[in-house]
Amino acid sequence: MKKLFTARRSRFPQLFPLIAFLLFAQLSNGETWSVVNSGTVNDIVGVTWDDVRFIAVDSEGGVLESTDGKTWARKQVEDQYFGSPTFYEIVAGGGRYFALDLNGYVFESTARNSWIERYTGQNEEEFDAETVNGGVYSNGSFVFVGDRGTIVKTTDGLNWTQITSSPTDSTLNRITFGNGLYVAGGDDGLFTSSNAISWIPRKAGDLSPIADVAFFGNRFLAVSSFEVITSTNGTSWNAFDFDLLHGSPYANAVCGGNAGFKIVCDDGKAFSTRNGIDCKPINLNTTSNINDVTYGGGIYVAVGDRGLIRTYKSPPPAPEIAIQQPKGVNLNDGTAKKSFGMVKIGGKSAVKTFTIKNLGTAKLTDLAITKNGEQAKDFIVTAPLKTTLAAGASTTFNVTFKPSAISTRNAAIHIKSNDSNESPFDIKLTGTGVK
Repeated sequence: MKKLFTARRSRFPQLFPLIAFLLFAQLSNGETWSVVNSGTVNDIVGVTWDDVRFIAVDSEGGVLESTDGKTWARKQVEDQYFGSPTFYEIVAGGGRYFALDLNGYVFESTARNSWIERYTGQNEEEFDAETVNGGVYSNGSFVFVGDRGTIVKTTDGLNWTQITSSPTDSTLNRITFGNGLYVAGGDDGLFTSSNAISWIPRKAGDLSPIADVAFFGNRFLAVSSFEVITSTNGTSWNAFDFDLLHGSPYANAVCGGNAGFKIVCDDGKAFSTRNGIDCKPINLNTTSNINDVTYGGGIYVAVGDRGLIRTYKSPPPAPEIAIQQPKGVNLNDGTAKKSFGMVKIGGKSAVKTFTIKNLGTAKLTDLAITKNGEQAKDFIVTAPLKTTLAAGASTTFNVTFKPSAISTRNAAIHIKSNDSNESPFDIKLTGTGVK
């Protein structure tokens, strides 16, 4: 959150920066991000994707464009009264672009060659600095949020509607839209609305200021300095401690894409997560502040201080099978072995429930289970409840041991799917029949 947190960055503890940087790099999730020449030394503070190109803004009134994230062209914007704007955010949609200025002004463009200063529905005399902090485009309209609970809407940049039913009089920092729902985050937490008019506060986390909120797939994800907060419906939210796990990363922005959500922070820190629970560090090879991140065309683009740009091309969507038994304990393909212990002839063991999860980004399909081995008939295996799993979904099947003779009984099950390198997923079974 570039504007909101600029004055507060000094609270980040600058202890042992070299040790922290080396440890951070060692724990990296393995993604390789490319270093890109932006052509400027100005702080790049906002970036977005308009379905064709990336658009970024810098703190000295520059607008940068790129269609591939590699080659960037910069144009200078000049205000006829105040000179170069101090941009900190860019919002795009429906062929329109709004660059937000640190001094409270909004600049609008349709061709990105010329920018016109707009007022967001308030009287010029009442127009206070830092009013509008973030915005989102959906259903043909832009919705912006800002200081003192400001919420305004426009379709053309000329006519603005101020929402008087704001849920808070504190600062709102960012807003996103997904699954028919607006989610706004700010100093008082999270708020949701189906129409941007009537808002419901949502209890989530410790109510520390929300820096940013994003939606991708079927999940909302919000970040604060201390927590990652996530929801699949916008109603029920779960918070996970971010500060203790990763040493006060001081998150600035988040976006979602095919390779999960990317969280960018001060001091070069960044993280990747698919569910908001497991956050893996990303090594961006910098200690500069990372101010914003976006996703488009299969590419993540992160921008930061001193002209920093980093890009990551996400791999194509693919399924990834995981088998757990018990739930939460992952098994290894080919080496996993489950024992059912000793069971009397004519009796049955306790049922073992296996969970199949899709950890990938594409559907896991064609799930089927077969068994073999000399005593395969002694193991009763049910079919999975589902044969297709969306990304992040799971299903179960059961195995029961019913020995037919007094001896050690062995078999194996094989879970077939469209996973590229773990089909079939092989698990050994063993049990002992006794009198």
